[in-house]
Amino acid sequence: MARWYYNYAWGWVIGYFLSTFTMIVTIYYLIPGLRDLVSFPLFLGGSGIFLVGGGWVLGKVLVKRFKIQPIENYISTEVNPFTNAALTAKERVYWNAMVVLLKKEMARTPHVEVQKCVEQMNMYIHGQVPLLQL
Repeated sequence: MARWYYNYAWGWVIGYFLSTFTMIVTIYYLIPGLRDLVSFPLFLGGSGIFLVGGGWVLGKVLVKRFKIQPIENYISTEVNPFTNAALTAKERVYWNAMVVLLKKEMARTPHVEVQKCVEQMNMYIHGQVPLLQL
């Protein structure tokens, strides 16, 4: 899952920015008299500084006080997806063995009937067999 998050994080980041911007705009126009006190660019900048600063402080508190590891540790290291802890030597041997078994399984020739179906589908895909004309 960490690898999926790492690959597709840009989509989440854009979504977070858009939803945060929408929230700031909504708050700006919902509070009566706020438009008379402060301009929107100033309110947007102040909100951004508050949210980024607050997130930074919250991150520091969670990491220092509650010993919660930042996501970078999960993405960049070998992690057991079930316990969020580094793999033990026994688990590493197990997962490496799984990789070897999967490679052997992929190297085997497929079942005859499956192979025949795959070949027929390839013929249709590459236009070697005309589709039924109605």
